[in-house]
Amino acid sequence: MAGGSGKKGSNTCNLNPEETKAYISTGGKAVAESLDQLVEKGQMFHTIQFDEMGRDRINQDLYAWTGTNKKGEFLPEYGNCAGWTSTDPSIEGGFGKGETVTKQWTDSFKASCGGTSSAGLYCFQVSSADNVLPNYKTRSAKKVFLSSTKKKSDLSSWPEANGQSGVLAGDAICQTLASKANYANAEKFVAWLSDSSGSAIDRLKGQGPWARPDGVLVAKNRADLLDGSLLTGVALTERGEYIGQLVWTGTQIAGSCPDCASALSCENWSSASSSIKVKHGLSSSTYHQWSDVEEGWDTHCSDTGHLYCFEGE
Repeated sequence: MAGGSGKKGSNTCNLNPEETKAYISTGGKAVAESLDQLVEKGQMFHTIQFDEMGRDRINQDLYAWTGTNKKGEFLPEYGNCAGWTSTDPSIEGGFGKGETVTKQWTDSFKASCGGTSSAGLYCFQVSSADNVLPNYKTRSAKKVFLSSTKKKSDLSSWPEANGQSGVLAGDAICQTLASKANYANAEKFVAWLSDSSGSAIDRLKGQGPWARPDGVLVAKNRADLLDGSLLTGVALTERGEYIGQLVWTGTQIAGSCPDCASALSCENWSSASSSIKVKHGLSSSTYHQWSDVEEGWDTHCSDTGHLYCFEGE
């Protein structure tokens, strides 16, 4: 890929190391300004969720065989199915997740080459033609960001909680971080949290739209926010850092949590017990995992997580 989008390493076929080319999905979405942004930094404006016909495949699991780490290099510990020649169930290959906007797009997990897992491929055009990114910034949207701090789920223990507890501590954390980042309307930010007393979507006032700090649109309105997928992942902190990690939510993709009374909100965000499981999200995801990672993930209140912070009215 080096010949098409900037210099990678010393043995590159690109004679102009200053040359950079943008990447645009077949769905017409801006993906990255350069190869360096895509692999070295693991930062994406939008995901690679469109197939060769330009069809949006977000409503399914988007896996791609890669065997490749976030730097674009072979990842030996994940493997490559014997040079992509084998379906032997005793060996493994690395893959990425196409619905993510951080390094997990290429470096996510490994799976048996001959098991039940199946995956596609990422196909990149290598061209000398200049690409101009379509406009990907929205100027008039409210902000949503990922908290730069992460701690256990007893939110009252966070320094930014300002003496509050539960969901009110979450709101205080978001407002403190927004204020430090010099955001206008900082006092209107709320944390995307549900508990036994209420739902995240009911605590969020306003109709949107919402965009990340870099201006990339996340949701056009409340209905778009709750339809099961986002326009991009909320993987940017208030300081503009890309982070793809666990997020405390206690919230299903519809914005509520009917089961949170049964401890899926870490006892209303007051417990850091290692014996209590919690409903959480993944900040790099644009699919339903952004707020509600499916069952099977052993995440407990003693783990550490971030918060989503939405600007309300």
